[in-house]
Amino acid sequence: MSVRVDDLGGKEHRFFQITLELTEKGVKELETSVLRCFETLAGYRSTGIPSYLYQEKNALAQLFYQYQSRQDAFQFAMKVGDAMVDETLDTYPRGQVLASHYDPEKVQQLLELLTPESCVFSLLAPSELTGVTPDKQEKWLGASYALRPVPSDWLNLWADAKPHSAIRLPPPNPFVPNHLSLVSTDMPSLPQKIAENEFGIAYYCRVPEFQTPESVMHLHIRSPELKPNPHSACLGSLYLDHLTDVLHPLLASAQSAGLSTRFDLDPFELSLEVFGFSEKAPLLLQEVLKQMPQNPPTLEQFNIYVARHKKDYLNSQKDLAVRQGKELLDSLVVYGKSTKMQKLQELNTITYEEFLDFHKNLFEKTYIEALFGGNLSLQEAESTWLDVQHIFARTPYPKADQPARKVLSLPDHNGPFLISQSIEAQGNAALLLIDQGLFTFEHRAAQEILSNALHEAFFDTLRTKQKTGYIASSSATAIEARLFQSFFVQSNSHQPEDLLYRFELFLETFNEDLATNIPEERFSMIQASMIHSLQTRFRNLREKMNLWDMLAFDEKGNFTFIDERVQALQNLPYERFLALSKEFLQRKNRKRLAVLCEGKLPNPFAYELIAPDQIPSIAKYSARVD
Repeated sequence: MSVRVDDLGGKEHRFFQITLELTEKGVKELETSVLRCFETLAGYRSTGIPSYLYQEKNALAQLFYQYQSRQDAFQFAMKVGDAMVDETLDTYPRGQVLASHYDPEKVQQLLELLTPESCVFSLLAPSELTGVTPDKQEKWLGASYALRPVPSDWLNLWADAKPHSAIRLPPPNPFVPNHLSLVSTDMPSLPQKIAENEFGIAYYCRVPEFQTPESVMHLHIRSPELKPNPHSACLGSLYLDHLTDVLHPLLASAQSAGLSTRFDLDPFELSLEVFGFSEKAPLLLQEVLKQMPQNPPTLEQFNIYVARHKKDYLNSQKDLAVRQGKELLDSLVVYGKSTKMQKLQELNTITYEEFLDFHKNLFEKTYIEALFGGNLSLQEAESTWLDVQHIFARTPYPKADQPARKVLSLPDHNGPFLISQSIEAQGNAALLLIDQGLFTFEHRAAQEILSNALHEAFFDTLRTKQKTGYIASSSATAIEARLFQSFFVQSNSHQPEDLLYRFELFLETFNEDLATNIPEERFSMIQASMIHSLQTRFRNLREKMNLWDMLAFDEKGNFTFIDERVQALQNLPYERFLALSKEFLQRKNRKRLAVLCEGKLPNPFAYELIAPDQIPSIAKYSARVD
């Protein structure tokens, strides 16, 4: 459910909009779904909106303004310019940030307007569920729709709605911070290990350069139930779907108070991040962790999650060709990563009983990696780590038993290789991955500078000059200490093979004229820009903590990693850069993997294969006409 207010026709004319995303049952019982909304409004009319909600809103709005993160200068200027027309300069931005006063009479007046008679209802659902066949067509985009009167018994039901006993206003938010004092910054600037045992490892960092009352906490939970295959990926996704439903009231309260929670699942671990105002962050983490091993879903809930995932996986077949190609390529490069089609096949095999076993065993044996930082004292970090262990430390999951992360390594002497697939989506796509070998700081420095120049040249050639597609891009990555350069184009005019041949022609031409394309002066400019970016790109606490998290656990605690990358960029001579770049791009480097996705084109331009003796049957010979 979501609620918003739209300004259509000026500030004097607003629409109050409630959106419900319904299950199949919700569509079949549409009158009850809508009734719950009017029962909620009826409850608000009878009780009013308490003043503590107003006070919380204003207090949090002021906190968010005072402790806002650094923003892009251009975006900030646009935002300010857009807002200033609604408030005079003598009070700006107070009126944009804070409500002026609590007025229960105006709130009541608004609630009296929100009735079935003043409402427009729209339903977006398949005809087989609604029983309504579209008989009209919208004139601009050609969408099909139907208009039907709302049944009078439904309107009477909604108009007579009474407060529902299970729908209540929330109590005062327990996560609103009361004290925003800063803890001492007299701590080491790099993360320090605060614990390591058979159950896991934990780091702490004050991050003294950010003087805000905020904290960030990362947890990575490994379990033998989380395996690098599509079946386990489906079970993990279903678990997260249920967990976020169970936690929703808790997470929504915390979110409104400036504390956010993010879950992530990869083939090897379940990750949790809590970030925001620091005072109540340990409390939120503790409440979340307590519920993670508890409350398995009912069969009805399980079926809803399965249907939701099935819909998502099926809809992925309609994604852009380039997105489908990238998903396939990622699944081939990173061991254990699955495509949505692979997960759809496995989803159909998972039973409710199997999921209950997964839910029960998920946290029976664990190994946890943790990082706590920001406006937390060392003692608070240590106490939080003890809470984590108290909840999860049942049986350790030995590191020797944990599967290793792996990445694709293409052979030196075979190749290049090509994968081609047909898809149902509109358009074609070509993707090319070049394996550039093992990571060294010198090679990574050369790769970054080269990729910066390639990105601009590739877009200019394939998109601007050749007009092959409306999406054309390239990027460089380092995955599990291996370097890769990728290129991709989405096209509605060219066949995938044609796009791939253009990639190779571009690379051959660019490499032949490398010194012309990247003269020493341009090399120095890109080099300086890369160094500046590495030194300044972590503009807020969360970005810096994400860096420390990556270095703590992906780079085995090498917290000087960025300094080494900067040093490698500074020490890279121009001649060495040219030599390495030629090695990366030359045709002798046959470690290439292409993925071609052929979709549907309205007027495909593709050559049809025929034999010489077929020419008379498809064409005719004409004499010269003088």
